[in-house]
Amino acid sequence: MMARSGSQSDSSFVPDAGLHILHHDETYIIMDAGGNAHNDHLSFEWFAAGRTLVTDPGTGVYTADYATRNRYRSTRAHNTILVDGEELCRIDPDRLFTLEDDVQPRVLHWSARDESTLLVAEHDGYRRLAHPVMHRRLWRLDHATGDLLTGDLVYGVSAQGGGRHSLELNIQLPAPDATIEIGAAATVARWGGGGFVIRPLDALGWTIAQVAGEVSPSYGVCYCAPKLVYAWQGVLPARLLLCWRAFDGPAEPDAMSRFAEPADVFEALAGWMNDQPAI
Repeated sequence: MMARSGSQSDSSFVPDAGLHILHHDETYIIMDAGGNAHNDHLSFEWFAAGRTLVTDPGTGVYTADYATRNRYRSTRAHNTILVDGEELCRIDPDRLFTLEDDVQPRVLHWSARDESTLLVAEHDGYRRLAHPVMHRRLWRLDHATGDLLTGDLVYGVSAQGGGRHSLELNIQLPAPDATIEIGAAATVARWGGGGFVIRPLDALGWTIAQVAGEVSPSYGVCYCAPKLVYAWQGVLPARLLLCWRAFDGPAEPDAMSRFAEPADVFEALAGWMNDQPAI
């Protein structure tokens, strides 16, 4: 994707592709609501500071290698939350171009204002579990700073509560030579003279690690690239609120100490990050 020049905001929805695009100046966030044969519901890509920072894994291959095809379309391959190791939509390994119809995503809120763009969506793919749960996710793009705020909420929807679950959020980087520094206050990823910083704002009980991932920029072309994995285990609900900042040139982690949102923003977002079903 090529960035456009000039100061502009033209966030949009592409219904045929199931895509919502948050855009301001040189920053794009693309949210996928699903609709293809990949388990990418509520996954996203992030382009800022002249480069792709968080990427979709791509296709890999089709019929040439069933295992590779299914691996690239799995939930774990995408930038979304995996619950209890279960696929969002069940995969028949012999049916390479279809998934079980287990997920009904919906957009709860979509607004583009002068100061920010906010998108909130959720899906019900894990209602089929013994203790059924929902996954809600929000993205807020700050137009003044270009900072991205993401929030994940996984909550139970049965009378017995959410129950005990394990959660896994994968974040795929595009660059095989990326280096990652994981710290308590911030995580920094660098490659090619730039990168991004993530600061956890609400990450109680979550751990973070670097693991090997895979990227396929075009058909039949596959290579290893690092990814970040946030993991959580316990009784729901679970929340994860992260602030993301892109940089071009030397990273300035000290600036993350000034990475704060106004109190009214947190108050507004709190309404979307509770464990009550949306009306």
